[in-house]
Amino acid sequence: MRTALTAPALLMALLAFGTSCAGPQSPAAPEPPSVGPAELLVGVREIPGTPSPQILRGLPRLSLYGDGRAITPSGRTGALQTATVRRLTGERVRDLYRDAYATARTAVESPEVVDGGVLALTVAEARRTGASRPEPDAAELPLQADEIAEFRARTDPAKWPDTAFESGPRPYTPASLAVFATPVEGGDEDAEPVVWPYDDPGLTGMPTREGQCTALAPDASRAAQRLARAATPETLWRAPGGRTYHLDFRPLLPDETGCGDLGHPGA
Repeated sequence: MRTALTAPALLMALLAFGTSCAGPQSPAAPEPPSVGPAELLVGVREIPGTPSPQILRGLPRLSLYGDGRAITPSGRTGALQTATVRRLTGERVRDLYRDAYATARTAVESPEVVDGGVLALTVAEARRTGASRPEPDAAELPLQADEIAEFRARTDPAKWPDTAFESGPRPYTPASLAVFATPVEGGDEDAEPVVWPYDDPGLTGMPTREGQCTALAPDASRAAQRLARAATPETLWRAPGGRTYHLDFRPLLPDETGCGDLGHPGA
């Protein structure tokens, strides 16, 4: 669960790739609501159209926060997923929020999402009067491929002019990591596992469909980042007790406090 009970309502929309629909009818978008610096204004996540997509392990394509920070994935350093943070101008924040708000509320005739990739769009809304914790609204919005391509391009900071930014880019430094552990049976006999210095990652944290997930404390997280940078995604790790794992190191974003927050806008 996210920590603040007074968080703004979150609107989640699934936008299907390569699906025909009625033309969009964009409503007038409001000003971005006032939220805390670590609360999400806009989130954009790509979900591949595969039987078991890795949603929890991967970073969202774009996360925009109340203080104007935009965080995007930047690949890997060794076994560690990395991200870039930029601070946007107030005008760019407003434009991005309004674009996402209107896109999420696009009227469509067919709510069905085909078996293909989707774009999960999260947009903060102003809190309703008297509501202690508004529930997220959900809608499925299938869009034509060219409309998705246009929206994706508009939400790609790499394609924005320099005037869109107040600072950055710079590496994002997470306060904590989520570590996903997948047991290895047998494995490469010639590969020497790296010693994992903490509790057995297959026995801590919480089970997910993508492996056992453990959120590390800040001190352990900093040390684990150094270990991950010196490893590769194929590195084998030997836990206390002798079990061997593949580990995936995923930075927690400002609105994420643990494994329960991953991949679930509004949770």
